[in-house]
Amino acid sequence: MSERHLVVVTGPGWGHVIPCVLIALKFAQRAPNLQVTLAAFPDTYSKLDEEMSRRHRETSLEVVSRVQWLEIKNELETDSRTPYEMFFLGLMVPSNQAGNTIGNRLKVPPSLVIYDTAVETIPTQSIVRGISNEFNIPYAPCLYLAPVLSAGSLRLNGKTEHGGRYESFFESLKENEDKGLSPSEAGRKAFAQMNGELLETPDLPPMYDYELHPGLYGRGFPARITPRVRAVLEARLSSDGFVTFGVEEIEPKSNELLRKTLAPMPLFAIGPQLDLQRWTEQSPKSRKGRSAAELGILEFLDKAQDSFGAKSTAYFCLGSQWWPEDRPELIQYLVETLLEAKPALPFLVSASAAGASLSEELRSRVEASGRGMIVSWAPQVAVLQHEAIRFFISHCGSGSTIEAIMAGVPIVAWPFTADQPMWATIICRVYSAGVQLYQVNSGMKGRPLAVGGIVHETEEAIKEEMTSTWSIMRSSKYDEMRGQISKLRDLLLESTERGETKKAMDSVVETYLS
Repeated sequence: MSERHLVVVTGPGWGHVIPCVLIALKFAQRAPNLQVTLAAFPDTYSKLDEEMSRRHRETSLEVVSRVQWLEIKNELETDSRTPYEMFFLGLMVPSNQAGNTIGNRLKVPPSLVIYDTAVETIPTQSIVRGISNEFNIPYAPCLYLAPVLSAGSLRLNGKTEHGGRYESFFESLKENEDKGLSPSEAGRKAFAQMNGELLETPDLPPMYDYELHPGLYGRGFPARITPRVRAVLEARLSSDGFVTFGVEEIEPKSNELLRKTLAPMPLFAIGPQLDLQRWTEQSPKSRKGRSAAELGILEFLDKAQDSFGAKSTAYFCLGSQWWPEDRPELIQYLVETLLEAKPALPFLVSASAAGASLSEELRSRVEASGRGMIVSWAPQVAVLQHEAIRFFISHCGSGSTIEAIMAGVPIVAWPFTADQPMWATIICRVYSAGVQLYQVNSGMKGRPLAVGGIVHETEEAIKEEMTSTWSIMRSSKYDEMRGQISKLRDLLLESTERGETKKAMDSVVETYLS
């Protein structure tokens, strides 16, 4: 069997790096003839290097010997080629032909390229096609990776007739620009498209269109996002295939409609990438090799368990990309209600998101309470497995949600945008494994909610909902939530090990890597 070569290009943030690493390693394990290159741009490479250095110590030597990870270096730019073009040139063309300087120690030209949605402004497929034509070498098919549920991809990439919104984005954008709105605000309004339409979202209960972007007005919307939207649509149209973290057993209708949108392009719904090895190795019972900061967090949870009992502690984290920067009072209300909870509620706050900030006064109050801790980063897998943790206040990003499901920890959902509201709905409304916060929503004051009630956006309403939620998460309903999230975990494991997710992964190998 001839050697094959998979290239995976990751986007920024841990929520992109870790899944891309897992995809690469899982395909390498499935295909013993496969060589793998993982690549990242300079602002992300340190994360990739850190993750792969750890994996190199933990993964089978036979597998890691077939994997290289490279930085797409800015200094490789020439008068005629960008660093990204030079990167692919180095992988695809022998150095004596192209004069490139990329160190492709694998010596096998690419057979397949999977590139993350976060690099969609760079025309990956056209770069690979152009080099192939220029040097008269075989073309490597390019698959577009959207590391979200298929329902999220359908909403972002689908045709209008299938419930998608990108095709109408540009019309809305022009209308907003003609009204004199700034590029940032025009883009945000066009992206959200809050028209008050009650959507019959596939596989999910009805939601108003604005409920799909509940936190979009709580943080800045960079003007650079606007051209990325067009690039996303163009990337979807030009790719040779589409990969999502969709789960056929959870969202069959979304996958069906997304296939119709993409046809004849194939869809591979490979499911969220479960990292069972890391899950085992990150047990909080193991303290060997941990940093002083990690030990401090785990020791805090040990003390919380000793003082308040097992399943006593709340954990809060909005991931590495999301924080209500334009509404800092929301974090204040959150911490104040946690401090005021009766009976006393211990809690851990991880402010790891870009732009995250808390006032010194609030930090002092938490420290003085003796039952709260604020950190800039937490070893989340270990934290969620700790016996002290009762519930997880989360933005419901794919990675965080899957980690909570694997830990069997019910979720208090605080979604912002993308597929986060969909995960929140699956957890809280479809599986009844958590509670969603609605009064923290931004930009929809006075608007009704599909579940009933109205968003008020007042301090009183927000604190009342938070206080009520902490009580619900400590009531008799909690055991039911744990039972439901365990059912969801079993479903994901079954899909990964024997079901549709496994079939999709095998299909990629059979189609491109055998």
